[in-house]
Amino acid sequence: MSFIGIAINRWFKRQSPMTAASRAVVERLEMRTMFSTMPIAGVGPRVHNSSPGSHLFAFPTLDLSPAGVTGSGGSASPAGVTNPTPIPGALSPSQTRQAYGFSNVLLPDGTPATGAGETIGIVDAYHDATIQSDLHAFDVQYFGGVDPNFTQVNLGNSAGGWEGEESLDVEWAHAIAPQANIVLVEAATNSYVNLMAAVDKAVALGSNVVSMSWSGGENTSFDSHFAVPNVTFVASSGDNGAPGGYPAACPNVLGVGGTSLALDANNNWAGEVGWSGSGGGISNNESRPAYQPTTYNNGATTGISLTRRGIPDVAYDAANTSGFSTYNSTASSNSSRYFGTETGWGRESGTSAGAPQWAALIALADQGRAKLGLAPLGTAGVLSTLYANPGDFHDVASGTSLGSTNYTAAPGYDLVTGLGSPQAPLVVSSLIGTAPNAAPASPNGLSAVPGNGTVTLQWNATNGASTWNVYRSTDGVNYSLAANVSGTSFVDSGLTDGSNYYYQVTAVNSIGESAASSPVSTTPQAPPAPPASASATASYSMYGNNTCFAVTLQWAASPGATTYNVLRSSTSGSGYAVIASGVSGASYMDATVYAGASYYYVIQAVSAAGAQSVYSSQITGTAFPAAPTNLAATPGNAQVALSWSASTGASSYELFRSTTNGSGYVLIAGGITGTSYTNTKLTNGKTYYYVVEAVDAGGPSANSNQASARPTKR
Repeated sequence: MSFIGIAINRWFKRQSPMTAASRAVVERLEMRTMFSTMPIAGVGPRVHNSSPGSHLFAFPTLDLSPAGVTGSGGSASPAGVTNPTPIPGALSPSQTRQAYGFSNVLLPDGTPATGAGETIGIVDAYHDATIQSDLHAFDVQYFGGVDPNFTQVNLGNSAGGWEGEESLDVEWAHAIAPQANIVLVEAATNSYVNLMAAVDKAVALGSNVVSMSWSGGENTSFDSHFAVPNVTFVASSGDNGAPGGYPAACPNVLGVGGTSLALDANNNWAGEVGWSGSGGGISNNESRPAYQPTTYNNGATTGISLTRRGIPDVAYDAANTSGFSTYNSTASSNSSRYFGTETGWGRESGTSAGAPQWAALIALADQGRAKLGLAPLGTAGVLSTLYANPGDFHDVASGTSLGSTNYTAAPGYDLVTGLGSPQAPLVVSSLIGTAPNAAPASPNGLSAVPGNGTVTLQWNATNGASTWNVYRSTDGVNYSLAANVSGTSFVDSGLTDGSNYYYQVTAVNSIGESAASSPVSTTPQAPPAPPASASATASYSMYGNNTCFAVTLQWAASPGATTYNVLRSSTSGSGYAVIASGVSGASYMDATVYAGASYYYVIQAVSAAGAQSVYSSQITGTAFPAAPTNLAATPGNAQVALSWSASTGASSYELFRSTTNGSGYVLIAGGITGTSYTNTKLTNGKTYYYVVEAVDAGGPSANSNQASARPTKR
């Protein structure tokens, strides 16, 4: 909810108790604003939402072979693992490359595509201490011990049961694009906030394509993390059938569903059917993107209206009847979901397997585009090209999924396998495109933000551009080359504060250079001091019969600042995201908070020229808890026994009493840690009226419903 009203003081609350009916309205409204927590049949809930707001979690979309399976054949496994040899029947890299045609993918110059020069970002949660040695064991078995350029970035400090997922993702992205750089970014936890921070980090580290083999409930507030030019985002669609998961449901993400793959004796593709666990369906929140058809097919029924974003877009082998050979030497802490006590070689499946391999396919296409002087692909370009070339796919036309809606694969686009599985040479060829026949158009959208001795430049991507030239001038007439960059941003440093600088940008490809963009100018300057003396005060307001919660921030004005940015996180000390910019005063009401939840804020001062300060000291704000419900009063001899339902976020309760119906309440007990209290020493035959308030670090809640009783001598 984001209703903004005037805070109501405790006196007014005691005079205006909420009825049970109006509380029910609030609760229903609050539930509509929370993220989905519905359990899905299969391996368990994909999302846990232990408290409202941004405490949203995602889980890997990973199936594993049964424990205790052993295999035969050569191995480089260290002593002590329970499965020292590859699992019989698990697909090897050479089998998979043959089945989908990766062995025949060629670059424009006729050489085999390997992913050389490209960077695949893998985003998972928690730390895997053995991933480097596990990757090497995989490479000893299948690639002669030749490892890729591998970087592991750990944003947390603990293991969390994702080791099997990380092995699958890293090893199989490498298997399909063996010379690509691999960057594994491990989020601190599996919350969406931390996973998105890891996504941003993967992009910042130069990933051209980012693989996300996890899913949860839809949350469109995170869509902005995937609106990055020249980066393709790939996500598994989920292993529990309908509904499909997020972030695959985001229109700027390529969603990968599942199939069951059959091979002939020579490991050639021999057929596929839709896998029962393939996540798919129609989004509840995302609009249908222009690249998708207006209809989909479901079994024998064709031409059904596709009203919103449909997933998956594409598919890949996910069935546990085959599975992919993977090495992981760490026993998982979550034995019910991942390896458990099994270590060494495993056979893993699920839509988790498809995301890193589709990401590797995109990396092969990016390698081909680099040969032609073309920019790396972005998700929008990838999806538009895929949907425009349905003949590039194995059209999977049978197989029914699980879930709340049982979709059936069909010829054409469907909600089990999307467009189908890749015929890799055709898909890569379409994605590479053709060499440009002219220089690109001039870039537009150039902006400049000053800093302390720096200017940060950003501009829009230009079709057909492979790099951009940045030109600088001190007089607006005579420009010189400052940098050639492959992205659409540049930080110009070593500048003189107080001096004016002018900039233009051109786009470059193998044919030539565009005309210059429109110029921009700015003046670097020392940023203002960060705001001081910041504080947070909880409040709530009434919107009809509904209670709406808020945290109001106040701070001392910073000299030289004209506006402020407000940033918030659900984790103390990290993960801040802007929730308001251009705030002109020294206060801000955050009305997007949930009852009883704690939030962590920092404030940033901004000068008239756009220079930004460092963050203020962190401010902790805890919203008022929800009002207690179901207050009941039972009379006794000179006493009344009271009980109520617990309130989310409450640390204690305060009880108020009156002898007047609906007003005049007086505090009679505070610091109550349970949900019951007996009021004694009362007058028999006299009616007493009660309300109870929940209390947390933010303060007291609104009143509960009123309850009354008349003590009677028995």
